[in-house]
Amino acid sequence: MPEEHADLEVKTLGFTPELDRAYRLYAAKTIEDRALPDVRDGCKPVQRRILFAMHDMGLRPQGPHRKCARIVGEVLGKYHPHGEQSVYGALVRMAQPFALRDVLVDGQGNFGSIDGDSAAAMRYTEARLTPLGEQMLSDIDSDTVDLVENFDGSLTEPTVLPTAFPNLLVNGSSGIAVGMATNVPPHNLVEIAAAIEHVVSNWRRRDRITTEELMEHVPGPDFPTGGVVYRYREIGGEIRDTIRAAYERGRGRIVTQARMHLEEIGGGKTNIVVSELPYTVQTNTLLERIAKEVKEGRVSGITDLRDESDFDTGMRLVVEVSRNADPAEVMADLLRHSQLQVTFGCISLALVPDGEGVRPRLLTLRDMLVHFVSFRLEVIERRSRHELKRREERLHIVEGLLKALDDIDTVVAIIRGSRDPESALKKLRRALGLTLEQGRAILDMPLRRLTSLETGKLRDEGKELRKRIKRLKELLGSETKRLEVVAHETSELAQRHGTERRTVIVDSPDAAAGSQVVTESDIRTPEGRQVVLVTTAGVERRPTAGFRYSRVEGLTSRATSSQIIQVRADPTDEVILVSSAGRAWRNQVGFVPEKAPFALLGLARDDTVVGADVLTGAEGCLVLGTRSGRIKRTRLEDLALTPGHWSRVIGFADEDDSVLFAGIEGDEADAVFITAGAQVLRTTLDAINPQAGAGAKGVAGIALRSGDSLIAGAVVPRSATDRLAVFIVSARGWCKRVPLADVPPKGRATRGVRGLTITEATGEVVAAAVGAIDAGLDVVFENGRRFHVAGENVPLENRYNRGKRLVDVEGAGSVVVRAVAL
Repeated sequence: MPEEHADLEVKTLGFTPELDRAYRLYAAKTIEDRALPDVRDGCKPVQRRILFAMHDMGLRPQGPHRKCARIVGEVLGKYHPHGEQSVYGALVRMAQPFALRDVLVDGQGNFGSIDGDSAAAMRYTEARLTPLGEQMLSDIDSDTVDLVENFDGSLTEPTVLPTAFPNLLVNGSSGIAVGMATNVPPHNLVEIAAAIEHVVSNWRRRDRITTEELMEHVPGPDFPTGGVVYRYREIGGEIRDTIRAAYERGRGRIVTQARMHLEEIGGGKTNIVVSELPYTVQTNTLLERIAKEVKEGRVSGITDLRDESDFDTGMRLVVEVSRNADPAEVMADLLRHSQLQVTFGCISLALVPDGEGVRPRLLTLRDMLVHFVSFRLEVIERRSRHELKRREERLHIVEGLLKALDDIDTVVAIIRGSRDPESALKKLRRALGLTLEQGRAILDMPLRRLTSLETGKLRDEGKELRKRIKRLKELLGSETKRLEVVAHETSELAQRHGTERRTVIVDSPDAAAGSQVVTESDIRTPEGRQVVLVTTAGVERRPTAGFRYSRVEGLTSRATSSQIIQVRADPTDEVILVSSAGRAWRNQVGFVPEKAPFALLGLARDDTVVGADVLTGAEGCLVLGTRSGRIKRTRLEDLALTPGHWSRVIGFADEDDSVLFAGIEGDEADAVFITAGAQVLRTTLDAINPQAGAGAKGVAGIALRSGDSLIAGAVVPRSATDRLAVFIVSARGWCKRVPLADVPPKGRATRGVRGLTITEATGEVVAAAVGAIDAGLDVVFENGRRFHVAGENVPLENRYNRGKRLVDVEGAGSVVVRAVAL
């Protein structure tokens, strides 16, 4: 031994025990600090550090993107010194909409694709947080979570993110640790939020909440790539509910399948079209696998295989079937021998708080929900304590300032007669009974605070502070009130960021996985005739059997959803929806959601559905009327509408213009315009030449007087004129109906005829509708309340009389925005 190390003690260690000890430490570190997510925020450490670093860099959703290389460098240098590829790979995955159900990072550039393409190098790509990514870090500056030192002790980082977003359940997680793995499936935010609210409302019996209760809100996984999930599967000759088993035990095997349909191409040939893939399956890998199976003879009857996907139509993988082959048999072979049908192995393993640290646990659906709610309660309590402390400190200062302002002459005299600030501080405290902090605040007070306006502001601030402090103390003293906050914040999050379910669940025991081939038509074709409803809240679809639209006469006590349009169709029919922004959507009836707000249909905030009709078997033209008084006809065969996508169908001459009404009719039909000035124009459609171009703006429909505006319109078949009426509602609640036959047809670009003699008592026309002459009338107010008048109570008048005052405008406390005759 060298002389300089002579004083060192030498130990001999057994190889096996030392290897065992070192391996256990490595395994524990891998489990806790690398591969498994935390049940509270659903993040692995690298994901948490990326989000925290981006928050630190100010990469907000409303701000600019920044180079990913800069983000990765920030994370490596401050929090996660484990290699740039591990950090960039995690960053890329959080920006991929086919990997996460609701992405946390907004990527700009090439972030890879479902085709299997990898992301561009980080020097080319840019990123920032999404609104949900920002939500993960909300209130992090309010002492809501513990902070620990980073790897070199120079900075601090959070042990968990104080998120209100249930990230683990919504986005899922996958990872392989030492001796264990996790594979949590993603879910729909709206459904998970409903389950959280159910747990909150049953918090006292949270350990006894059953899986059946939760599955009323969460029917199963909702994968970002859509596809089909089979609830049932035959195991050992027995049909079992695999989704329920996975939720009850924390692990299970769920069969997922691509979404497919058969497409006739003529000449006796049929295509199998794949529009959605099972989760984690890549298109290139799938096509290579199918080609290999065809080459080796395990799949026959295929003449061509191609990828026709593009940005407009989305995914479209085409398998061309031979004339001599049975498409159903070919489809069954493809499901058996390719990744069009795969099994998702569900392992709900996550790190759970355990004393001072965390430990891995296999969790049921109830466990994950209860742990998340418990975490939210802790965050709300810590946030409230932090805010209470700040509010009390501020109130203390405000009270001191008000004391000084009440005796301002004494304060000024003391300050002017003091030799230095310290002596002034002592004299002020003695004279007014102030604390040290109050005295310093008075000395620092600018002269502008002496004005009466500033004094009033301080008194108002004091009142607001006392009110908020009282609320915070109530919150801290009541778990029930904190649970109410959890439910409210979760519901608000779901309303802002919730989206429609993408994955279809086949929940019939007769359609267990492997028993039959399920195609798009099987999924989307409802049973029995359907009614499609456009309401003030969104779009709905219901079976016509048992459907009734009945309303209690008079004014509702609160805001309520009201019908605007009603369309009845057969299960195999196609329907068209037209938006106020001049776009149209077409698809089979089954693709209309059972209930969804306009946002879930892909419409912008100010865009609404103003027209709906049945396309299947329809002849003639799509007729569009705009608020500026223009009208356009487009032959149905000239409509270039991709099923399931919104496409433009009219251009606007004025950027403030929008579509007012829409419908499908032939040449033997009329368009009706009704203005606020009580002008009614009925003009024939056969005099209007159809325009094929989507950007065409139509022609003049009605000539508006200066200061007048359109409020309603309709497309009506001429054969039904004797059965229809124009319903008119004035600003002060006067109503009447005028037979449409009493409105003589006029040429387009004219002003029409008078429909009401406007007086000071009636006010101008604020709403109108065209409907069956015996229809009931719904009057909808801006605040969401509705006034219903039975059809027989609306007076049938000539074009000049004012009718009767029937609508309680004053009682509604709002203004009329719409009239609907159904």
